[in-house]
Amino acid sequence: MANLLRNGDFEMDWGVDKSHRCLIFPVDGEPYETDVGNIFTPSGGWVTWFRHDPGTWDQPEVRDAWMTHDSRRVHSGQKGTLLFTFYRKHDAGFLQQVR
Repeated sequence: MANLLRNGDFEMDWGVDKSHRCLIFPVDGEPYETDVGNIFTPSGGWVTWFRHDPGTWDQPEVRDAWMTHDSRRVHSGQKGTLLFTFYRKHDAGFLQQVR
């Protein structure tokens, strides 16, 4: 079976098509896309998404994690993705449209 994801292992250089783009799902509103400064979305057509209801579901931070600096966060290869909040909870992830 072919892998239809682009940069499915998150190893691609994030400088190639780096983005702060994310899709926000407000609890009481329509989803919308915007740029958020502390969200560094992986290259390759990925979009970071998160549910938003301040105090209940908070905005995460997203960045890359390198094997050389933080090996416990990398499952395989040289790089992984870190999606987190401090002392808050989040409902978030990554999505990509497959053609």
